[in-house]
Order: sequence, then C-alpha cells, then structure tokens
Amino acid sequence: MAKKTRRAPGAQKAKDERVKRLSSDERKFLKEFGRLIHDEREAQGLTLYAIEDRGYPSWQHWQKLESGLRDLQLTTLLKISKALKTHPSEILSKLNIKF
Repeated sequence: MAKKTRRAPGAQKAKDERVKRLSSDERKFLKEFGRLIHDEREAQGLTLYAIEDRGYPSWQHWQKLESGLRDLQLTTLLKISKALKTHPSEILSKLNIKF
C-alpha cells in the first residue's frame, strides 16, 4: 500500500474550489478524462484498491479523478500511466478534445 500523507485542514476544500472555478469546457474535459481512465481501469479488470497496489498514492484521489472532481498535473498523468501500465500519449490520444 502507498504511504498516506496528512493534509493541512482546508486543503481538500481548496482543491474542490479550484475545480468549481474552471470553465465549463475545462470541466467537460475533466469529466471526459475521468471517464477514459475509469473505462481503462475496468477494461483491465482493476478495482480502485488494485490501483494503489500498482503504486498510485490513493484510490480516493483516483475516484475523484474518474468523477471529474479533480484537476490534474502532468506528474499526476505520469502516475496514472504507470498504474495503468500505458504511455501518457496513449491516454491523451483517446480524448475527444475540440478547440
């Protein structure tokens, strides 16, 4: 299991507020990304708990990513790719992004 770190009080709420401030297009992107990693996890037969066994720090965080409730950084994309044993470009190429 991954090591758990304690967060400062209010850190969770601050992250929730950041997502609320995103544009509707950005929120749609996060939902699409979440759907994509959810589908990939299930296609590999992985549970949320198995994601932690593959080195992702928190199944709860992963669940929020799948729900589109968390924004992500490039380092998070790298951790997701490692847990799904795929290259980041494979994940990104499946996104339906329109500009």
